[in-house]
Amino acid sequence: MDRQTAIDVGKALGEVVAIDWKDRNGGWTEFIRLKIKINVLSPLRRVVHLVGRDGVETICAIKYERLPTFCYICDLIGHNTKVP
Repeated sequence: MDRQTAIDVGKALGEVVAIDWKDRNGGWTEFIRLKIKINVLSPLRRVVHLVGRDGVETICAIKYERLPTFCYICDLIGHNTKVP
């Protein structure tokens, strides 16, 4: 993933607050940590679909860290449901 792709993914999720680059030289990297301001009343997205200039679609899997109480059934923050 390059820097512009990371910014595009962040914008698809909400307002980008901060970016922690694993590769400080601006090259491709396996993952990038983004801090994003999101609307907690909407379900969290698990993937983001991006289409490049060449028309090729890329699917980016999203992993969230440090979530408050979260329901894995409806993807909303504020309550939880235990998954068996």
